Amino acid sequence: LQKVLKSLIPLSQAAFDKTVKKPNTISEALQSLNDITQKITVNQTTITQNITGDCVVALTQSNVSEKGIKAEEYLFNFKDLNKNAVQYETKGKFVFLTIATNAGAKFIKNTEDNEQKNYTDEFILYTPEIENAIAAKKAMEGIIELCAKEKETYAEGSKSQLIERLTSSFSKVGINEKTYEQKITVEENNNASVIDLIEVSTKSSKSKTYDFNLSDINPASVKMQTSGKSVTVVANTYYLEKIIQYYEDGEIENYQNEIEIQANSIENARRITTLLRKVSGKE
Repeated sequence: LQKVLKSLIPLSQAAFDKTVKKPNTISEALQSLNDITQKITVNQTTITQNITGDCVVALTQSNVSEKGIKAEEYLFNFKDLNKNAVQYETKGKFVFLTIATNAGAKFIKNTEDNEQKNYTDEFILYTPEIENAIAAKKAMEGIIELCAKEKETYAEGSKSQLIERLTSSFSKVGINEKTYEQKITVEENNNASVIDLIEVSTKSSKSKTYDFNLSDINPASVKMQTSGKSVTVVANTYYLEKIIQYYEDGEIENYQNEIEIQANSIENARRITTLLRKVSGKE
């Protein structure tokens, strides 16, 4: 009898899954998610959750228990999430979804009790019951699909417009006890480019300069990445040729084959990455 019951459980879940409608719009799906996951109470623990935004969202979670209050926030873009990595699980009396990024990229910003933690590649969304988890999974997958179709309008336009947007995307970045002042200058007629960066910490300051030509940058190599609490955009020359003039504190150093740009968020890094790919490379 136990074997029969165990075999019927996935069948009943599959039948329920078919009754859950696929969302038509992002706002509809987000509303559905919030309705399902807003408040969960298990014994002496109460978890409240809320998702705000569109494709780029903030998920706030408050966990109140006998041990105290814990507040967390996750900032992420549904474009970075893996539709096939949305799973529902149980642990004790809790039911939740686990959601992970594409290729394990750590593109989710995590803040705990107002303190930024390292970027992560997954998060948990709690639900009251299994049936709610199935519906939430459907909604989550729907948003990921819809956001994957969204286009970055800032990537459209003439080369001069794209370069202007790229230069305006460079900004002051603060990470831990370090501050980065940076800018890029591009001569549109010949693609000659200079990136100036000043790194200031509580102990010292250092200036870095990359002197290069956009035509020598391989667009396929431009990518954003995270390390700990920082977000950067890196790009390499074709065939990794060391033809980038590099200076530190005004002194010429060895030629390089890579440039590194600091970003103040994942979306800022995505914008720089997209625009740099558009304006670099051989025509």
